[in-house]
Amino acid sequence: MTKRSTFWLWLIGGVAILLAAVVFAAMHFGTKLLKSKVEAALGPDSEVGEIVVSWRAVEVKNLVMHAPRDWPAKDTFRAERIVIVPDLTVLSASHFKVKSITVEGAYLALWRTREGKMRLVPSLIERPAEPDGKGGSKTAVEVGSVELKDSVVEFFDATVTPVNHKIRLEKLSAHVGPVQVPGFAGRTALHVAGAIRGAQSEGIVGLDGWLELATKNSELATTLRNVDLIPFQPYLLKAADTRVKSGLLDLSAKATVKNNQLHVPGSVTLSNLELAEGEGIASTFMGMPRSAVVTAMKNKEGKIAVPFIIAGNLDDPHFSINSGFAMQVGQTVAQTLGISLEGLVRGVTDPGSNIGDALKKLLKR
Repeated sequence: MTKRSTFWLWLIGGVAILLAAVVFAAMHFGTKLLKSKVEAALGPDSEVGEIVVSWRAVEVKNLVMHAPRDWPAKDTFRAERIVIVPDLTVLSASHFKVKSITVEGAYLALWRTREGKMRLVPSLIERPAEPDGKGGSKTAVEVGSVELKDSVVEFFDATVTPVNHKIRLEKLSAHVGPVQVPGFAGRTALHVAGAIRGAQSEGIVGLDGWLELATKNSELATTLRNVDLIPFQPYLLKAADTRVKSGLLDLSAKATVKNNQLHVPGSVTLSNLELAEGEGIASTFMGMPRSAVVTAMKNKEGKIAVPFIIAGNLDDPHFSINSGFAMQVGQTVAQTLGISLEGLVRGVTDPGSNIGDALKKLLKR
């Protein structure tokens, strides 16, 4: 090899190293800038551990969105890893397409307030809209699919107990899409599977269907299988009823919302029920005499299947899904168990009172 050719090899190698260093420095600076922009976009209560940018995807690690002061959990959202794969064939100032977003090891807190309002990620969802820039327009983003892996959802409900009642969904996998931002036009398919851990068993939870985020129309099928009844008893029982010591719950329901009209036919199966005992324990279960329920359940071998239909206008302030569900299930359980009016009267009649007083007590419930 001549000195001249050796010189050119060294020159080309040096330029290549220099270009690589420049690209590395640019990417390092760009990811730092991107990290600050992501944190700014998510709000002051958010933190991003690291952002890794490659030619194929953007990877966000250790994202945390802290909760406001009144929130029932420490954080509203966390994720160990988020991988965003853009579609570079659709990229302009007004339109950006994302092939997929994969979220691993996520945590999401949902809160149903005492007024019945559902809240999630308030730093994003409830942030006041910013005015458009002069002569500009917001960029439309189309997301092909969003996938969750090995995640957790905690649902806090302030409408059923004096303190926030919590139901925890674990081992969550979900597939959602497509989603269009802003506007959320069109149907978005939804598939969710997870588990609820209980004292007796680990129940299975499933949710399948579609929703239109812009119109709030939806059609969702929900299934619960072999789920511990205790976390769900506030939705089935009145505050004055006997508590459940143990039991399992199966549920199948198909909820349809159209023009804010809710229609939910379904069925609930209660099995292996054991009611709490002891001094001060209420004498009723689902509004029926405890003794009559226990006797009838023995005849049914501890399993009760209850069909139900919930329907109403979601805009009606007097419409309550909780009370409507509990009342209808309680009435149907009484019919299913074959508890007669005589049994109901006997259960609510105090010693020495007459049947008229008993009926008054029954009708007041």
